Amino acid sequence: MAPSDSTAAPWRLDTLLLNSPSLVVYATDVEGRYSFASQGLCTLLGCSHPAQVLGRSAADFAALGETPGRLRLSRFDGGRRAAVHELIEVLPSPGRETCVLLDIQLPLLDGSGRLIGVAGIAVDVSEDMRSTDSVIAQNRLLDTVLSHVDAHVFQKDDRGRYLYVNRRVADLYGRPVHEILGRTDLELLPGELAETLMATDRQVLKDNERLARQESITDTEGRVHHFWSIKAPLRLPGQAPSVIGFASEITELLALQESLLRQRTTDELTGLSNRLRFEACLIEAIEQPRRQDTGLAVMLIDVDHFRFINSTHGPILGDQVLRDIGARLSQSPVLHDMQLARLAGNRFAVLLPDIDASQAARHAQALRELIAIPLAVQAQRLRLTASIGISLYPADATGAQDLITHAEVAMYRAKESGRDQHCFYSHQIGAAVAERARLEAELREAVATDSFELHYQPKVEVASGRVTGVEALLRWPRPGRESISPAVFVPLAERLGLVVAMGAWVIDQACGQLASWQAGGLADIAIAVNLSPGQLRDRALPPLVLDRLQHHGVPPERLEMEVTESLLMDNSEHAISVLQELRDLGISLAIDDFGTGYSSLSYLKQLPVQTLKLDKSFITKIGSDEREADLCAGIVGLSHKLGLTVVAEGVEDAVQVELLRAMHCEVIQGFYFSRPLPAEEVERFIRRQNG
Repeated sequence: MAPSDSTAAPWRLDTLLLNSPSLVVYATDVEGRYSFASQGLCTLLGCSHPAQVLGRSAADFAALGETPGRLRLSRFDGGRRAAVHELIEVLPSPGRETCVLLDIQLPLLDGSGRLIGVAGIAVDVSEDMRSTDSVIAQNRLLDTVLSHVDAHVFQKDDRGRYLYVNRRVADLYGRPVHEILGRTDLELLPGELAETLMATDRQVLKDNERLARQESITDTEGRVHHFWSIKAPLRLPGQAPSVIGFASEITELLALQESLLRQRTTDELTGLSNRLRFEACLIEAIEQPRRQDTGLAVMLIDVDHFRFINSTHGPILGDQVLRDIGARLSQSPVLHDMQLARLAGNRFAVLLPDIDASQAARHAQALRELIAIPLAVQAQRLRLTASIGISLYPADATGAQDLITHAEVAMYRAKESGRDQHCFYSHQIGAAVAERARLEAELREAVATDSFELHYQPKVEVASGRVTGVEALLRWPRPGRESISPAVFVPLAERLGLVVAMGAWVIDQACGQLASWQAGGLADIAIAVNLSPGQLRDRALPPLVLDRLQHHGVPPERLEMEVTESLLMDNSEHAISVLQELRDLGISLAIDDFGTGYSSLSYLKQLPVQTLKLDKSFITKIGSDEREADLCAGIVGLSHKLGLTVVAEGVEDAVQVELLRAMHCEVIQGFYFSRPLPAEEVERFIRRQNG
């Protein structure tokens, strides 16, 4: 009869426990002597049969030695009945490496509950332990590396508690690592900042996606640190989701960027916005919604006569003036919350949003009055004025550059109209400026290609009727186009810096013409040329004149230079010095248009001149107004007392000729005898007039 299941099961279990080579099962008495040993324990102890183990204790086997796996009966004293878990190190034996057993021991009790021994089961966990040791070593290495990288590395669980921080994070929080682990940002940082950081962490876990953004943290000393943070979800099998983060500090980088941006957009002298920043703000203002309904104005402010301030008082004082003007404008309630900039030099710009023409005019007037308040700079008390140009959006332009350009055009018109005023841009002004720009380009081309001519107006001696000389007058021929008066293009050439080159060409042409007439028998004819302000300021003028005279072989007394009295009054000391150099060369000098400027006859005593030319305004009415005739006669008489020869300009009729003859005026010039003529025609006139 087959045995029942109840009797067969223990037999099969006993066979399993005794014969399993990898399972260590044992029992000992209270003295630690083995009362049961499985084949696995025998193999571990180097025995072939359980009989070699029974009755002996663990201390009898070298493999176990003094290991922690020895029975400690005291562990089960005092009524404790819990299992004991231990790791037992088994020493190496021939053909076998050291191994580690996980040993689980239970107390054996008799019917009365008295301890009579221990039963134990042990399994080999050597491989697991070696794997665990490797992980621990790797983690230690990783922590060492992460503590020295130039980044803040951390891990947080799904509740925001720190699971790991490297040394940089600990240094930032000013706490040891163990005081950070297990805590949240709410326990370490100010509330609002902590909530922001934790909200980002929750978003990373919710979206299960990597997130990169800029974050800021305040350290224990109150300093704000800015970071570029990368946070990613970390989901490992059997573990709750967490966030791993890497943060690189960018505080210095942001400060550098801010500094560079400030340098790019700030005027170094005044601290105001520069042109780049102003243009960006203007573009932004134009692009605002509903801008077409509100409009805006651009105002350009130019400090009048600033070049004179720089040349008279020096650039250091000039810079201080600009700083003070900038501070005065920026602190003005008129420009409260408005964009103010220094564009360049002595020019400032203002952006006036949500404003119309009448309001812009009031602002301009207020700013002119503000700038007119006397300014004390380096013991100097300066009274300044400003010319202001205004352009309106969208009436004058819809683009930022055009608005600035049109305001500049209006500002120049304000200067041309006398300075110390404001002017609005108009399409008429724009057309005039465009025409002037075209004229400037043509004038530059004409100077580069010597596209000018000289006409000559005779000077006739009253007593003899002979031509003693001519005045060279510059003409700009423009075939097929309207002619332009020298009164227009010569001042323009002065502003463009072209007048010195033009003047040099005139002197060379005049000397060449004198040489030609000299060769043709007209050696006693002189040519007078007019000097411009730019030429008179040029120290190279006397050497140039001498060079041209020598080049053409012309006696210096045949060349005469004419200067206006107003020109002499501008930097008179320098002008007189240059004129004296010319006089020392043998050049004749004349005061042109006398009576239209600011000089007096007494002032003439200081000048190295030989001739005075009475302006046409003194001559026109001498035949009909006795007072004009007496004034003219008085000037002629006083000029003679000073040893000056008098030339009357603008003589147009015989009555004037006779009156001037009676006044003993030596020379007459005007339409009565001839208009300015080309060289060939004036030569024929001279030969005919002189017989």
